Amino acid sequence: MSLELALRVASAVVDVVRKNAGRPDAGTTAYIGADGEATYLLDDIAEKAAFHVLEGESAAVLSEEAGLVFFDDKPEFLFVLDPLDGSTNAVSGIPFYCTSVAVAPWSEEATLRDVQAGVVVNLVSGDIFEAELGGGAKLNREVIKTSKQSQPNKSIASLYLKSDFEVISRFSKVRAMGAVALELAHVASGGLDTLYDNRGRLKVTDVAAGKLLIEEAGGVVTDALGKDLNHSITRLEKVSVLAAANPGLHKAIIDEACKR
Repeated sequence: MSLELALRVASAVVDVVRKNAGRPDAGTTAYIGADGEATYLLDDIAEKAAFHVLEGESAAVLSEEAGLVFFDDKPEFLFVLDPLDGSTNAVSGIPFYCTSVAVAPWSEEATLRDVQAGVVVNLVSGDIFEAELGGGAKLNREVIKTSKQSQPNKSIASLYLKSDFEVISRFSKVRAMGAVALELAHVASGGLDTLYDNRGRLKVTDVAAGKLLIEEAGGVVTDALGKDLNHSITRLEKVSVLAAANPGLHKAIIDEACKR
């Protein structure tokens, strides 16, 4: 039920973003979002499409744009939504952006550990990444696994750094593509080996679905110091992230690639 509804939410966003991404006003500021950052018109359109699907459902939603919204006085589900991750890419004509939807049972104390379903959809290609807790991860209905690469110096890494720029030289190839939820999905499917973000600027809405995808595909997701990533998903908490394809690579990054 929760995965099915998450897929419906994502599908609605796909439709409206594809119709509106080329609008000349897509990148104008619609309002200042719950996270204190400017919300583009295209973000607003995407969020409204997602909310329309959830109207009448027993749900609450933590959205990057609107914050915590209730569609029922006693919700059954909590949706963690980034309706348009990579919005700057989208309004700039850079074809790498997605929608990210995670679902957990409703609780005021719900955390990232409680997420039971996650969906990330590439809004350009239409590729659908999905996972259910204990059920594995899939890309377009085919089972996916993370890579077996365990050496940082042979890894393809997505890096977002506030300092410690020497880290870049410790990986084979480096990317920063501007849509972390989609990059996490590519760690899950084996295209990327790791994503490391030590800025502390990401929000739980960016990582909730991708974390489950990676873990169900065989990978490891912690904060940038290797500590448990178990933040609240009822408020827009900020996080750092280290996502790795496997425990061996995760340990090597903590022990070697990111040592001071």
